[in-house]
Amino acid sequence: MNQSGALEVRCERIGRDTSFGRIIDAAEHAECRPAPIQKTADRLAGYLVYFAMLAAAVTFTLLAILGAIGRAARAGAIIKGGTRPCLRALVQNVTPACT
Repeated sequence: MNQSGALEVRCERIGRDTSFGRIIDAAEHAECRPAPIQKTADRLAGYLVYFAMLAAAVTFTLLAILGAIGRAARAGAIIKGGTRPCLRALVQNVTPACT
């Protein structure tokens, strides 16, 4: 080891001209402007709110209809296999009138 001599260093690039400086420049440039996909993501996020509201409204409507059907069934307005008794009564009422 040379402990009594001088060390000569030659710098070819300093500051922003180095590879590290160029990496910092690229990172700063990327932070300044949003990525191209960010615009698409923002636009789709706006539609997501409308889609969620529509889905909630459709779900509420379907549940209200099903609830009304259930209430009508409990009250006796809906009879299981009710089309046949209605048709039988209609046929019995129409048949004697035709003869």
